[in-house]
Amino acid sequence: MYNLTNLENSDTIFDLFTYANSASGSILFGFFTIALFFILVIVMFRNSNDIAEALLGSSAVCLIISSFLVYMKFIIFIYPLAFIIILAGTAFMDILYKHSR
Repeated sequence: MYNLTNLENSDTIFDLFTYANSASGSILFGFFTIALFFILVIVMFRNSNDIAEALLGSSAVCLIISSFLVYMKFIIFIYPLAFIIILAGTAFMDILYKHSR
């Protein structure tokens, strides 16, 4: 059987998410930021029809959110690092593409 002591003693929904995140090894909020990133890319690409602009915007938003989650110790620092790499790589490739035209 599962240990439900933490679920019975939780007062708010925040306590439930904190317990679920710690029980899953920080995967819950990590996959949340990754899912949010892909949803933002699709929405921004649909509105602007420029994939570089969609990647820059969504990686910047997810970088801020994941940095806040690292500060709260919900996820590890790899997630913001990945969004920094996506942000820098997209900006670099966009600059190269615009100067080559």
